[in-house]
Amino acid sequence: MKMIQVQDLFEVHKGKSYFKDFTEDANGLNYITTSEKNQGVKTKVRQNSNYKIFPAGTITVALQGSVMSSFVQLADFYIQTHVAA
Repeated sequence: MKMIQVQDLFEVHKGKSYFKDFTEDANGLNYITTSEKNQGVKTKVRQNSNYKIFPAGTITVALQGSVMSSFVQLADFYIQTHVAA
């Protein structure tokens, strides 16, 4: 059986943001971390044009912390460093 690379099936992005780069905002976008709780959502943050917004329905995977904790995100979001989407 031939092995298939994840990159052959999905477009993979690794996080490049740090929480300090964002401002919390109860009406903002989800900020996804490596936590295994609450689908990885740490809080909601104000939009930041320096970082990519990922669409709802995207799979996130923790690369550190709760390694390999994976979720389908239900709302648009940002990802922290050590998270792939």
